Amino acid sequence: MSLPRLVIVGGSGRVAVKFSQAASPYFHIESLVRNKDHFDAISKTGANPKLLSLEDASVDELAGDFNGADAVLFAAGAGGKGGKERTVKVDQEGAIKVRSSRRERALRPALHPSATAYTRSFPRAGL
Repeated sequence: MSLPRLVIVGGSGRVAVKFSQAASPYFHIESLVRNKDHFDAISKTGANPKLLSLEDASVDELAGDFNGADAVLFAAGAGGKGGKERTVKVDQEGAIKVRSSRRERALRPALHPSATAYTRSFPRAGL
């Protein structure tokens, strides 16, 4: 029996690393990151790193990575690095790309831990 496949977008952040450590016995985790320097740390969690920059990826590229996935975890965030422009590009536009990509693949299960408070306050925002 194969494990369910989970794709993590923004796999090198604190939330993604902790989640990967806890979930890797139960999921085949593919962790998308923008920098190969994070590959060793991600591999140690039990996840499989893959190079993909959320800032540069198209909706179609993301949809290709989500193909065959059982769920997606959106854990990406600029982390206060790069100013407002980068924060908007990663945190907002990145979340929209991921949502659009999931729709293309009719993939329902998704976790957006960094947007939890936002969706409670603005449930019609659709993120």
